[in-house]
Amino acid sequence: MKTGLFIQSYEITTGLVGVPTFEVHLAVNTHQRSISGQGIVFNKSTHPHLEIYSNLSEEFSNMTVVSDKMNIIVNLRGQGFLLSVLPIEMLNTKVTLILDSNWQRGTANYSYVDELGNWNEIRDAKVTAVLVKELVNNN
Repeated sequence: MKTGLFIQSYEITTGLVGVPTFEVHLAVNTHQRSISGQGIVFNKSTHPHLEIYSNLSEEFSNMTVVSDKMNIIVNLRGQGFLLSVLPIEMLNTKVTLILDSNWQRGTANYSYVDELGNWNEIRDAKVTAVLVKELVNNN
């Protein structure tokens, strides 16, 4: 099980055509049981393309489901900006991840607010850890 402070990124998808994907990039602090990061819900198969950006934060907890198997429950709420005369921060995404003990895979339910202000829910999506290419400074 990972401990301390680490970066973790996930792709959350059902694999079905037309269903949005949720990509999240998180900083995890296991000592304070806190998580923050950024995410994007996107669907490039629609016109116009769906792109909802969120600043994510919340917490996680451990849960034992069957015998000695431990899962990690992550609840995140995302805030985005509504651009009007003054930018207004508003809740635009919610996600619950149920991850294996090494933070690499699991399942999720997530919801997002579309351009009409309606909440849309995606259930039983697959969560897969993804590697993010690091920026290299060659100077």
